[in-house]
Amino acid sequence: MKIIKNYIYNVLYQLLAVLLPFITIPYVSRVLGAENVGINSLTNANTQYFVLIATMGISVYATREIAYVKNDANARSALFFEIMVIKLILFVLSYGLFLIFLFLVHQYKQIYIIQSISIVSAFFDISWFFMGLQNFKVTVLRNLLVKIISIISIFIFVKSSNDIHVYILILVLSIFFGNISIWSYLHSNVRFVKKHKMLSFKRHVKPIVVLFIPQVAIQVFTVVNKTVLGIYSTPVNLGLFENSDKIIRILMAVVTASGMVLLPAVSNLYANKDFNKVKEYMYKAFDYISFLSIPLSVGLMVVAFPFGSWFFGQSFSNIGLVLALLSSVLVFMAWNNTLSSQFLIPAKHENWYTKSFIYGAILNIALNILLDKKLGAVGAAISAVMSETIVVVYQLYKIKYFFELKTMFKNVWKYYLASMIMAVGVFFINKVSEFNIFVLILDLTTGIIIYLTCIILLRVSIIGDFKHYIMGKLQK
Repeated sequence: MKIIKNYIYNVLYQLLAVLLPFITIPYVSRVLGAENVGINSLTNANTQYFVLIATMGISVYATREIAYVKNDANARSALFFEIMVIKLILFVLSYGLFLIFLFLVHQYKQIYIIQSISIVSAFFDISWFFMGLQNFKVTVLRNLLVKIISIISIFIFVKSSNDIHVYILILVLSIFFGNISIWSYLHSNVRFVKKHKMLSFKRHVKPIVVLFIPQVAIQVFTVVNKTVLGIYSTPVNLGLFENSDKIIRILMAVVTASGMVLLPAVSNLYANKDFNKVKEYMYKAFDYISFLSIPLSVGLMVVAFPFGSWFFGQSFSNIGLVLALLSSVLVFMAWNNTLSSQFLIPAKHENWYTKSFIYGAILNIALNILLDKKLGAVGAAISAVMSETIVVVYQLYKIKYFFELKTMFKNVWKYYLASMIMAVGVFFINKVSEFNIFVLILDLTTGIIIYLTCIILLRVSIIGDFKHYIMGKLQK
């Protein structure tokens, strides 16, 4: 029952995390404009490097360790204080490095100081403790409340492009106070450790460092394009890329949230060494994720130009090409997520997982340096697509000895064909209509009908899986 409750809380939070940005993004984009959105993106991206140092691999490691001792009050209390002392040391180191960075940087000093509150927030974040106890209710409801308060505050206090400082302050303070508020739940779960000799710190260093390495690769891979774009181009270009990237991340959350249903089953299969079933689940997961991500990618590409300027406002009138180029990333991100969560991580091939992101990050940096100065946000979009492609190609190369790639990709061409036919219908609607909310709804409805009709006519195997699932539910 507890697992079901945790699952419901996470699904609820994922849905709201997807829906709530659609409320604030258009408003913020119009009020602040592309330049200020870019300034926020750059300063936040650069601050995240220091947040990474402050957190290292602690959250993942501490969650796992708390889960091991959750039924032993003394052990979990000692572990909590050990982790917090390590976090304090890392925070001091991280903020010290940030102050050096602040001394060297010449632009946006005030904004960087505001952004640095997120480094402080990282120290006070103890969500790992409650996740280890499998008490997801505390963290999910806290995060939900924080998001709602921040949204209301944005609409009340952010009224013009001069309010960029206020906007960023709302974002970082909402996270800070959210992290502080969760400490009130500690008293019933943690006891004060009187004897300092009971505390042991050395045993945590190696596993934290080991987990830190892949996080560095992923973090660099995720934000480096914004950093390089900020160096070689203008804040306006950075704003175009930032908002395009937000749309991709929102759609990615939609795709991967549904795929998370398979994770518990796959983990259990690995534990029981039922590798034939593992293969079956991988093929189904890859097929399902392709079924969802390909039409979303193609559909976004078709509506990118009219949707971009309508959704974000006039200052983002040039976002169409960036959004169209970046839309193809969605498929590669979905495949990467599936390969990682369904095989590389459960099968303990974290080294392949890490290497794929290291190679992707190296290519990302190189391409951004070559392209961003001349092409701006378009160059960053091309770099993102190419680097995501390399990540997936490397992962596929490594798993080809375990899975038949021909089987994994057997329906991909059908999904692309159905998506292309769908794109023709959507393109025609946008050609004869002025884009608005009603046209967007018509695009979605028409696209879904055409796509599913084509999938049925092409006799894709996933339709049979849905039929079996529905019939099984009806028989019960």
